[in-house]
Amino acid sequence: MKATLFITALAGITLAGTADASLLAGDTIGIDFNGSVATTGTNFNAFSEDTDDGATASLLSLINLSGATVTGVTFSLENQTGQNTERADFTTQGAEGTLAGPLSEQAVWDDGYISNNQGAAPLDVDGFFLLTFSGLDDELTYDLTGGFDNNGGNANFDATWSADGQSFTTLTTNSDPAGAGYGTLTGLSTDGDGNLEITVARNTLHVTVGGLTLTSVVPEPSSLALLGLGGLMMIKRRRRA
Repeated sequence: MKATLFITALAGITLAGTADASLLAGDTIGIDFNGSVATTGTNFNAFSEDTDDGATASLLSLINLSGATVTGVTFSLENQTGQNTERADFTTQGAEGTLAGPLSEQAVWDDGYISNNQGAAPLDVDGFFLLTFSGLDDELTYDLTGGFDNNGGNANFDATWSADGQSFTTLTTNSDPAGAGYGTLTGLSTDGDGNLEITVARNTLHVTVGGLTLTSVVPEPSSLALLGLGGLMMIKRRRRA
């Protein structure tokens, strides 16, 4: 009888991210910072709006890597660097190297989005970009890959990416391997209201981002088992009542 109840409870569960979800489990959103994007084989969202210091710019309509509209999910960048941003074209395309995530679009093309630490208008010592995805499914977790790599040669672009208590630091000097300008964070959770905040903080002279991908993750079998047990407990409480 207990086994029957447990199976019945599992049968009534809808897998997180498979129904009424804005970003389904396994979907990926790509953001390419700057206006020039790869011309073939990609479905990245182009973020090309410059921001004043303290201002926020948003993408209110997103597509996933399959080209389908991701209903209800938005992306924004808040500039807290102490200086206005600009879109910059770099002459050497970065190399994504070996990554745990799906970031592609030809290593996010050869451009970036930057706040420069110029002598006349220096950046704040703790300057940062705040990147926010809103409208996500709270029952899913997310893998993030992002960064900037001008194919090595300039440590001024080093930055620390942080989200949900995890972080990685990009490295862009000549001695670093290909792809050192990118990193991956896995198993990230939202804040409970559908928001995932990512901070890109200055390490040296600039704050720069080239691109990112965010992938929603299918729940682990152990998580589904816990959901099933929760359903069983609800059934037991109803029967006792």
